[in-house]
Amino acid sequence: MRWAFFAGVLLVLLLLPLNRWLAGRIQAASAAMMAHKDARMGAMRQLLGGMRAVKMYAWEQVFEAKVGDSLSARLQAAAASCAILGGGCASRSTRLGMGQAMPAAP
Repeated sequence: MRWAFFAGVLLVLLLLPLNRWLAGRIQAASAAMMAHKDARMGAMRQLLGGMRAVKMYAWEQVFEAKVGDSLSARLQAAAASCAILGGGCASRSTRLGMGQAMPAAP
């Protein structure tokens, strides 16, 4: 029984660097995703705040592209985060952004 305990402790100690590396990668991917989300929210705030000017000068397509690019970048960062986790993402927007089909509702 003593050897099993020491083997378990040794395994935990050997896996700590891997866990630290993996946590760092996930944190970096999450920070990138949040930066893209903040950019998209800023564009949406600007769009909604100046709706009259956007309509008056016909800037809808410009803002649509700006918001769409931010969303695409965020979904790519989310896909990178999913790849780090081995594809275990359950978020609907992440799956759709990665081009995966959503399962049918029961």
